Amino acid sequence: ALNESNLFSDVRINFINNSYIITVIEYPNISKLSFKNNERLKDEDLELIASEINFTNYNSKSINTFLNEIQKVYSSFGYNNINVEYSKKIYEDTNTIDLTFDISEGEITKINSIIIRGNDSILVEEIKEIILTKTKSIRNIFANNNYKPAVVNRDKYTIINYYKDNGFIDVEVETTIEYIKSNSVNVYFNINEGNIYKLSNINFIDEKN
Repeated sequence: ALNESNLFSDVRINFINNSYIITVIEYPNISKLSFKNNERLKDEDLELIASEINFTNYNSKSINTFLNEIQKVYSSFGYNNINVEYSKKIYEDTNTIDLTFDISEGEITKINSIIIRGNDSILVEEIKEIILTKTKSIRNIFANNNYKPAVVNRDKYTIINYYKDNGFIDVEVETTIEYIKSNSVNVYFNINEGNIYKLSNINFIDEKN
């Protein structure tokens, strides 16, 4: 149990002179976090992420969790090519550590095209109207066409719910992302509409009779 707590780098149990001796070595506590080359997210934003996941001691699990959270937040703004490297300085006398994260944000990934397939009963224009994923065009020049995976995934369920509201109870929607040159993507919404269900009649039963 102690080994799985992510608080100790080593736990040893020895039986000496009819007694169990437990020796533990703690992971270093994080004394200072520093960041370099981060422009979209400020230092205080990254520090808030660290605070929210309780990133207070240094081990492989906590580092990976922190890096994954950074990537998720950057992805929510359209930065999908982020690379993070870090360096460390350990103070053995206090068992503390300073970490410096060097962030290469990369360019924002743009949506080149939205392709909707399998929609036999609902128009493409009608579906594009209800989703948040957008492309720029002459008529929609101010649209935010940053590729955000979380938004695409939310749009998938928006389409599903829209179909269900129109009687397609068994509808299925899958998304495919096609990466193309110049750091852009094509987003595919693949729809299997299924059968449409219509309400034929409603019967009311008077329980008093």
